[in-house]
Amino acid sequence: MPPKKKKDDEKTQRCTWSDSDNAILVATLRKAKEDGFQADSRWKPQTWAHCVEALKDSPGPTKTAEKCQDHWGKSLKNSYNIVSAICHASGFGWDDGLKIPTAASDVWDAYIKTQTQTDLDSESQSGASGDLDATVQDPATPHRSPRHSHGQDRDNGDGPWAR
Repeated sequence: MPPKKKKDDEKTQRCTWSDSDNAILVATLRKAKEDGFQADSRWKPQTWAHCVEALKDSPGPTKTAEKCQDHWGKSLKNSYNIVSAICHASGFGWDDGLKIPTAASDVWDAYIKTQTQTDLDSESQSGASGDLDATVQDPATPHRSPRHSHGQDRDNGDGPWAR
């Protein structure tokens, strides 16, 4: 049996994504958005080629355009939406030093109970601040900061996932 080609291996090998890889992917997508490579909330195909180029020195299996697109849509954007939903929930705040949502134990307990019962149906919310917010946000959707709660706008550009 002939050895597998490297291209086939790249498609089947699981990538690992470091915080640095995530930051590079988000920064590349942010730049692509600023340069007009996003239309109707979808990325133009060449955007993913730019991501592959930006991540070429990342350790591990090659991060292909398909893997970058999957990681963005299924991992980063999904995680971001969960954090955004939490930040929009009543009783939550934001710790700028730790970059995490905060709340009293009883607020967390109630939120977790609700989310367990609804199986995290609220994950589709959008809006927050920082690079990921500007990258995730649909151009047709008005901006909402997750840290805008209790009548105080605390959006100073260093919210969830900010660099």
